[in-house]
Amino acid sequence: MTRSCPPLDTLSALADDALTPGIREDVLAHVSACPCCSAKLEDLRALRAAFGSLPPTPLGTDLATVLLPRLIATAHTPDEMPRPPARGPVTRLAGWKDFLRAILVPSAASAAALGLGLQLGAILLAPPTPQPVAQPVMLSAMSLFGSMPPGNLCPRPDACNPTGNPQ
Repeated sequence: MTRSCPPLDTLSALADDALTPGIREDVLAHVSACPCCSAKLEDLRALRAAFGSLPPTPLGTDLATVLLPRLIATAHTPDEMPRPPARGPVTRLAGWKDFLRAILVPSAASAAALGLGLQLGAILLAPPTPQPVAQPVMLSAMSLFGSMPPGNLCPRPDACNPTGNPQ
């Protein structure tokens, strides 16, 4: 099958003799030169013959007597065709509502999202605020921290109290 091959529904219409004479001649000319399309057309003709050989199935009801009165009752002439309901008078305000809905609202939402994104980005990229500098600790305050943790047993009297007096 090539790009110039007709579609399958065209070949099916050829098998059913449903093509106009001009198109029929063009498709037959292609089918005579293309072995792929020729084989498909033969398959479609064999399928049509197989369906044609099936016995007719009788229906229990004649549908024409049921459907034909309904179709005639609901048929409309072109003058009687139902028309879509008329919309109210067009005002200038209706145009603005459409403008607001279609343009302004999405634009405002986009601007708000962009503004919040820039604000959060600026917060994240801002230099950290300087912390107050701690005052130097006096050496006498550091004397509270001895070599022995509180509650520990002294191995010898001069280890816990440098004066030698046990506590």
